[in-house]
Amino acid sequence: MSKQDDILTAAEGLFDARGFHAVGIDAVIEKAGVSPRTLYRHFASKNVLVAAVLTHRDERFWAFYEAAAAKHLAAHGDPVLAAVDAVGDWLTGESHYGCLFLKALGEFADDEPAILEIARAHKQKLLADLCARAAHHGADTAQVLGRQLFLLVEGAMAEARLFGANEATDYARAAAWALIQQPVVTPA
Repeated sequence: MSKQDDILTAAEGLFDARGFHAVGIDAVIEKAGVSPRTLYRHFASKNVLVAAVLTHRDERFWAFYEAAAAKHLAAHGDPVLAAVDAVGDWLTGESHYGCLFLKALGEFADDEPAILEIARAHKQKLLADLCARAAHHGADTAQVLGRQLFLLVEGAMAEARLFGANEATDYARAAAWALIQQPVVTPA
């Protein structure tokens, strides 16, 4: 692994566990085992590092999610439940602290447009994926069901920090199952 990878891995772990603003550059330097000069050679500022961590996390998430969803789809044949199961696998295996993108959206408000754009793009891609999967249960209601599933998945990601990833995943899967068994209710 390169020094840049060491820094990204260290920063991602720290930001995930403690949040972005609570972690100083010195903590990243210490955990990565690099000098300040090395860190700043790769990342000009903390915000550049945060953006790089989110980009790296996005790539890791999508690689993991697509593989896990394919595995679950092969096991039970429902693309919606496969997505919920894949997010559950991510939460239980990769991110016990919830969603790093939600943290970014919460901590940076409108102060850092580049960081917020990465987080928003990640969430929009997840929403689009869930809407595409929802089409399996009816093309005419795919957008509505996809949005409802998105709320479930986001809730599971937020709840993972409070009650644990396993419990959050179990409740999200049960709620997703209930949603796909009923006619889609469109908001008024």
